[in-house]
Amino acid sequence: VRVRACGRNSSSGAGCVSVQFPSNGISYSQICGRVTGYQYGSTDGLHSSSGIDTYYVDGVSITRGSPRQHVWTLMAGYNELGSSSCPCNTGSSASVQSFIGNNYFCESGNPNTSPSLIPY
Repeated sequence: VRVRACGRNSSSGAGCVSVQFPSNGISYSQICGRVTGYQYGSTDGLHSSSGIDTYYVDGVSITRGSPRQHVWTLMAGYNELGSSSCPCNTGSSASVQSFIGNNYFCESGNPNTSPSLIPY
């Protein structure tokens, strides 16, 4: 099944857009898929947040269940070099929320030190 989801619920600030894939009572032991992300403008990677039920990342996050359990996140960092961008950048001061743990990738296509209105 190919599903495309894209969006932002606000043009002037942070927010969340969700797509749900019900299991219809079928048990499963793995979640498999592919995420393709594009970067445009100023992406912040992580946001400080109060938890998994609010916005916490510029990117895509996969969760499951109710209450939500984190599976994996793709973060869009500000740029390739910024110390406040991706947690894995050299000298980074960004910290990952405990519910994300090590289950993430963080990337930026922006080689510049300032945001760019070019899609990466």
